[in-house]
Amino acid sequence: MKYIEPIKTFVLIILVLLSITLTFSIWSYSPNYQTIEKTVPQNVVIDKKKTISQVVKPYKLIAQHDDEFSGTVKTSDIDALYDVLKNSQLSDLSMISEKLSHEKMYELMKANDTVSLMFSDEVPMSIFQSILPTVNKKVSGIEFSQMIISLKKPNNESINDNELDVYFASPETHELYSAKLHLKKSEAFIAKQLKMTKKYDEYTVIETSSGRIMYVLADKPKFAKQQYFARNVSAKVDQFKNALFTNPKIVKTSQDSMTNIDKYSDDRSVMTIYNNQYTLNFANMSAESDERISKSHLIDHTMSFVNEHGGFTNDYRYEGVNYGEQKVLYQLFMSDLPVEPATQTTSTEIEVKINNGTVARYARPYYQLETIPDDESNNLTMLKTARQVYRMLVTEQVVKRNQIEDLRLGYSMSFKERDNGAVVFTLEPTWFYKVKEDWITVAPEQATVGGDQYGLE
Repeated sequence: MKYIEPIKTFVLIILVLLSITLTFSIWSYSPNYQTIEKTVPQNVVIDKKKTISQVVKPYKLIAQHDDEFSGTVKTSDIDALYDVLKNSQLSDLSMISEKLSHEKMYELMKANDTVSLMFSDEVPMSIFQSILPTVNKKVSGIEFSQMIISLKKPNNESINDNELDVYFASPETHELYSAKLHLKKSEAFIAKQLKMTKKYDEYTVIETSSGRIMYVLADKPKFAKQQYFARNVSAKVDQFKNALFTNPKIVKTSQDSMTNIDKYSDDRSVMTIYNNQYTLNFANMSAESDERISKSHLIDHTMSFVNEHGGFTNDYRYEGVNYGEQKVLYQLFMSDLPVEPATQTTSTEIEVKINNGTVARYARPYYQLETIPDDESNNLTMLKTARQVYRMLVTEQVVKRNQIEDLRLGYSMSFKERDNGAVVFTLEPTWFYKVKEDWITVAPEQATVGGDQYGLE
């Protein structure tokens, strides 16, 4: 019995020591967690990245020489002029008028020896400075849809010999700006442009009842029906999924066999695939805001997004900005001309909408057109003249005379699937007319020559 108390004391000491040891172990325990790497979006590029000069282009050039108009829509001609602008500089930009009438605009363009670049929509000067640098810092608040270069040297001996007058006009806002274009070799530039005017197609002028002037081909245009195919179309969907989702491995997929619509989603975004149309719609559900950014930032931001999330694939060009909706449209061009779908069964536009500085919506085709050998698409189509088409539209009251803002050539696109999984796209030459911000297709059967009563005026 005399040993009971020492034993109790010893056991108590052991328990206290164990308690201290366990407490210390709990405090000092550090679990061996697996390192979690930060997930970043994959930079998946389906086609080469495009620059501002490759995307922001005029849809036609108009020249005036010897009191006659000529013009071109050829990409090679536009690129040749752009190459000169890239190596030039702009200075002395100032406003001439903020009440420019269509008549005054016509007077400016019909001045002898000028070349004009015609854009589909207003181009912010701060964006165009990426193509034509200015001596001064970035210019904000100036937009234009027509650029007119005078090929005449200013009658002023104090003027630099390599300077030409240039004008930036906006028929929509009625603003006109002038500037000086500094060239390395102005004489060579003038000589080349005057030589090119003789190689361009003959153009004529149509004046609408509203006073608007349209510069159009004088003769009946003749173009070949184009055919292209898209291979491995379904494989493009996976490429866009990898390009658009931050972590493609966690993306969930749902399919609706009745509608042939597939949906890919994570906790923030959903990509809807319209298999029958070969188009996709990517929506970022976390981007919600009424905050607006400038047109130049919209173009810059959306171009960067497309370049980094699949690319422009074919020749897509800047078509316009809807500032109110904070979205930018890029239009498909093939063989130098714009392409519109024959029906609403597909799309030929890339649309990017911005909210709160991030992309809220990205809608586009996921097909990529490739050329079919020439022997499958060499039949030529002769179209009516622009004047005939204009008369047809207003005579049959398709649209009011004062609503038509412009006419341009293009292709109406349809498609058909082949047994081998490839898709063949057929491009029919036709005319388009512009009403407000929309280009509307003239049905190819109405635009082609044959048996109509509308002759030249």
